[in-house]
Amino acid sequence: MPESHASSLPWKFPWTIELPFSLGEWSWEAPVPRENRHKKTIGLFERFLRHLEGVKQEEIIDTTPIPQTATLTPVREALFELNEKIASLPDLENESVIYKACEPYLLDILAMIEAKTISADDLLLTLDPFDEYVKQQAPAAVLDNVLSKQWIAIIHCLYATRTDAGHDIYGGHVWHQCLKSVLRMTVQPLTCDLLDELLRHTRQYEQVHLEPSEYIELMQAHILFEASQFQQYPDAKLISTHRLRRNIYLCRMFVLKGSAPTSVYEQLYHSCRDMGNDQTERRTITFHMVLKLASIPGLSTVEFSEEVHNILANKGWTEPEAWQFLAIRLMNRSRWNLRPEYLDQWLEMPTPQHSWAALLHSAFHRHTKKRRANLRALVSASDLFGHLGTLLKSARLIRSHRRYVVEMVKHERNSVFALAIWEAYNEDLRNPKKLKLPWQAWVRHLDFIMTDPVVPTGMIFYIAEFHPNSVPNKLRLGRKKTTHLIDILERIGNLYMKKPGLTARSRTRWLEKTIIFGQFSRRPVPLSLIQNYAEVQFQELDQGRLGRTSRFKWLVRKIKECYGEEQARKAAEAIEQWRMANQKPWREFMPIFDRSEQASDQKIMPILGEGKQTSDQEIVSIWSERKQASDQDVVPIIHDASHTEDQMIERQMKAQRRSVYKTPNQKSNF
Repeated sequence: MPESHASSLPWKFPWTIELPFSLGEWSWEAPVPRENRHKKTIGLFERFLRHLEGVKQEEIIDTTPIPQTATLTPVREALFELNEKIASLPDLENESVIYKACEPYLLDILAMIEAKTISADDLLLTLDPFDEYVKQQAPAAVLDNVLSKQWIAIIHCLYATRTDAGHDIYGGHVWHQCLKSVLRMTVQPLTCDLLDELLRHTRQYEQVHLEPSEYIELMQAHILFEASQFQQYPDAKLISTHRLRRNIYLCRMFVLKGSAPTSVYEQLYHSCRDMGNDQTERRTITFHMVLKLASIPGLSTVEFSEEVHNILANKGWTEPEAWQFLAIRLMNRSRWNLRPEYLDQWLEMPTPQHSWAALLHSAFHRHTKKRRANLRALVSASDLFGHLGTLLKSARLIRSHRRYVVEMVKHERNSVFALAIWEAYNEDLRNPKKLKLPWQAWVRHLDFIMTDPVVPTGMIFYIAEFHPNSVPNKLRLGRKKTTHLIDILERIGNLYMKKPGLTARSRTRWLEKTIIFGQFSRRPVPLSLIQNYAEVQFQELDQGRLGRTSRFKWLVRKIKECYGEEQARKAAEAIEQWRMANQKPWREFMPIFDRSEQASDQKIMPILGEGKQTSDQEIVSIWSERKQASDQDVVPIIHDASHTEDQMIERQMKAQRRSVYKTPNQKSNF
């Protein structure tokens, strides 16, 4: 619009546009009234709407109830009349009579709450409605029961009159004082019901940040309250969902202010433990302290373990007690996506073992990151309290139980603990070989398993499944240059070459097993495996150990496939020469490779005439000549049907050995 301009910089809310003419007076009303727009925080758009409605900023901030004045408020008048009426009652030990006398007072308070005319200070006065005369005449348990009934009705009325789930016009200070008053009451069922209702209806309010001294005071009162209730009713159900919910809601709502030191929890424990009279009471206090630690939001797995160790509370817990720790810890670690309502579902299982399995099933989230955190919290806590075997045995009740154990082992950072998980998983099984885990689960722990001197040499083949028909042949995401099955087999072969304390024969057997799995992998056998195998075989020949001929045949065949025919021929000649040099004079020489074309033109060793008897000295001289020929790079005689002279020599040597070293009544030693 001509001759119009915005407000001057810097722009601040509300914005204005100056026009060359006046638009006149006008008003605007939002489609939804302000009292029906439920906003936890007032954003920029909401401020803009309220500015258009003419609501001032001071009215937005001032949401507290009517403050207490110096004059006598209606609540004080109602309390004065209530105490006069109760004092005139003949029987102050009858709970129903006292509650009947309090009904008019309670109706007045509820009417004030519905009309929103009661202040925070007046609301706190209703926590202590009885004067000193009434407290002296009536039993404390009776008055606490009456007060519990009154406040349960007050809490329900407050909950019904709120505008949204998180709407709290009184603030955390009021609820802090309410909790302190409730925890000072006599421990009885109706008082516990009041505590349940108070924590349940305020669970969606904003967190209340307390100083360390206030935090210790509140949590100490709650721990002693729960411990005394457990002592009064020892025959109650061992696992109480109400007790677990109270711990969860209380620890979620009241937290330490700022970056308070973790030593606060240790101070809290010692202050509560000193109040225990005997070992049973101290154990009960320790149990509730561990529940507190498991319910504290933001406490990592490592920090939780450290705090439990600091208070020496990691031993001596039964399976039901450990289950409660794990259940709360799992809900906490899931950031309360697993709500407290899951407790009833887990406990409705037919057996306690199924309840443990239900924890595992709920922890298996569809997202990898959340699933990893949940399972790690369960496994770490179960091992901390000495019930890792119970958790893993319950996993067998799940249909695809191997997936759960694979996830635990795969993402475990400690290799020793990963092996402990596998051992607990296979405990008390007749055939644990059937429960091998896929090789993908052990990629992270391979170096430790292969190099640690305590771990048995062939452990990797005992715990890992390598057959491609049973497990996938490829990783979804490569790790440490390991993508396919053949990659991890190559690493295993290299680690066997570095593993100390193995004999050459033992190293050969493990390399052969690795190569066999490599042949099943449907991919070419790596050159490093063949090189390692050839190195071990040549070391054996160099030390005078002949080994099996089938191994040399396989080695030459693989050298031919990988390096060509020329290299295979050279390797065959070298192996033959080594074998000839290591032969003993009285043992038969059986060549294992075919004659090459170049060997026919070479110098042939001297042979004996047909039908000629050979003495021991002649046999020794023949083999000495062969040894000299091998030292001079002379190709040995190759076993072939066309060379009848060679066959004749061998037959004569066999006959001579039979006549010299064997008698009719004595078996041969060879």
